Amino acid sequence: MSEGKSPWGSSGGSSGGGSGGNNGGRGNNPWGSSGGGGQKPPRRPQQSADLDNVIRGFKDKFGGGGNNAGKPGNLGFGLIAIVLVVFYLLSTSIYKIDQNEEGVVLRFGQYSRTTPPGLHLKLPIPFELIQKVDVESERTINIGTTSENLMLTGDENIVRIAYAVIWRVNNSADYVFNLQNVPKAVNDVAESAMREIVGKTE
Repeated sequence: MSEGKSPWGSSGGSSGGGSGGNNGGRGNNPWGSSGGGGQKPPRRPQQSADLDNVIRGFKDKFGGGGNNAGKPGNLGFGLIAIVLVVFYLLSTSIYKIDQNEEGVVLRFGQYSRTTPPGLHLKLPIPFELIQKVDVESERTINIGTTSENLMLTGDENIVRIAYAVIWRVNNSADYVFNLQNVPKAVNDVAESAMREIVGKTE
């Protein structure tokens, strides 16, 4: 202490005459020099750049980048949409008519054509619809079996008649368009014809 040395280094700026006396201008300060001549710790810009790259990678991968029109995810979605459209067109354009049927094609609700049994093509829904009509099977209507069916004969006698009408479709287009309730129409026509026959019978 007699030589004027401090445990934190020399406080004087003029002793020692050369660079050896003040340790290169830094003294013996254990925490380093407090002056402006010391070196600052280097910055690390690389860490910030790496973080930006990671964020940008997540945006590009999950669709947040705004320019991922050609990414595999969008390509897969477009392919699925195309497959669904093709499936819809095929499923509503191809139809089959059985051996005992005829197909009545309606275009925008109006009659277009009648197709025979087999595989056929039409415009997809809703442009064209198909109604299948059984033209071979025989249909039966029973009249007078569940209720009284009284008729007047030619000699003014009252009779009760029960009978059955067997019928089938002769024209599928007329069956679809001309009558709203075909069984009721057949029933009315059959009753009218039977009354006329009974009215002429004694």
